[in-house]
Amino acid sequence: MTHPFYMTLIDTRNRFFRLPADHLVQRAKEYETAWDLENAQICWSSIPHCAFSNSRSSLGKKAWELGREAYLNASPYLSPPNVEVHIPDRHASLEGGESTDAIIAAFLRFPNNSTKPESMLLVDIPGTADSPAAPNDPESPDRLWSSVLDWVDEHKDQYDFNPSQILARGISTGGYYAMRIAHTHADRLLAVVAQGGGSHHMFDPEWIRAQNHMEYPFALAEALAQQFGYTDVQKYAAGNARERLSLLESGILDNGCTWLLLINGMEDSIFLIEDSILPLQHGRMKDCEYNRTRRKCKTSNAVFKLGDSPPGDCTYELYGDSHSIEVVLSAHTDQLLVKPALQVPER
Repeated sequence: MTHPFYMTLIDTRNRFFRLPADHLVQRAKEYETAWDLENAQICWSSIPHCAFSNSRSSLGKKAWELGREAYLNASPYLSPPNVEVHIPDRHASLEGGESTDAIIAAFLRFPNNSTKPESMLLVDIPGTADSPAAPNDPESPDRLWSSVLDWVDEHKDQYDFNPSQILARGISTGGYYAMRIAHTHADRLLAVVAQGGGSHHMFDPEWIRAQNHMEYPFALAEALAQQFGYTDVQKYAAGNARERLSLLESGILDNGCTWLLLINGMEDSIFLIEDSILPLQHGRMKDCEYNRTRRKCKTSNAVFKLGDSPPGDCTYELYGDSHSIEVVLSAHTDQLLVKPALQVPER
């Protein structure tokens, strides 16, 4: 059961979300009616975004739905353009509680000029947003990514994808899934970036119980409990979360791994830095970048730069939803660098 104090914080945050959001929606529609598309884009893109849709209140759910609607309305104005695609979840498991008719709702941003040849596919992780993957099945993300990567293979001609040049990136909880996919789908990925993610200690009972007192101003432990298939924090902390979900105890970290870059702040109070160091002690050699003066590296201004890139260097800022894993799909093999390098600007 969600602690009432934290629920109050959540709903207060969501009420403040609605005040500017409703105003911006109204202004955006007025600008579109007047064909002032520049200001319409600014309004749609300025609407606050609520990351978790597994909110423990109807107000939180509504806030997320409005944020998603705003993102869809802003999509046509983005460069490169952004479209929603529906991916059949062909690897869904009836035994795991999934529907074989389920659709994976994803967002595809594809290149509109020759200087940015990479496409981006954003997919929600299990237990959040529109993901059809069973949150209480540790193997559901593996099936989810298999369905997504199969779709990429099947549509390589339509979108000019190169399935041999796929990079995956996840932030925060998405970083946990990024570490996982780097091992479970090593043969299908060129490289993976896991930023601010966890791998093992994030499931320690003591750490779970302390998460609501860390740097996030809302009931994060409740959100993570539901995301991983538990009905409340008590069951999440007292149950077998580490046994079920740890990448160490499951043996995943000792499996084969594609090129993996680990990024985090040394003072991350959500997923402790040891969880980003642990993968370095298992399997093949990996690369890492840890900032000793930062907390969660989600807000570190870290930049993932593709060196030796085509004219007008392709630089990707590592920002995004903590519940999304971003798959970068190369359209032109001869213009994509095989070995990325990390650059962290000084403050």
